[in-house]
Amino acid sequence: MKTISIKWSTDDVLGTAESMEIELTEQEADKILDELERCHDAELGINWLVIESYIEDFIQAKKEFENADNIIKNKN
Repeated sequence: MKTISIKWSTDDVLGTAESMEIELTEQEADKILDELERCHDAELGINWLVIESYIEDFIQAKKEFENADNIIKNKN
């Protein structure tokens, strides 16, 4: 029986982010890659468009966290 595996790397995430004109750290790209592995749709798989979507979601969540953090700091 033959099996195959497709591998994605941190560099794939960083390169995709760069093509989207988004700066990510290696640690942020690793988090996105971990999320891709854990939560991807097995019917759809992982492809460049899925990676872009996860990057966009990460950036949005990061902005929301930073905004919430600023609100908390301003209340204190």
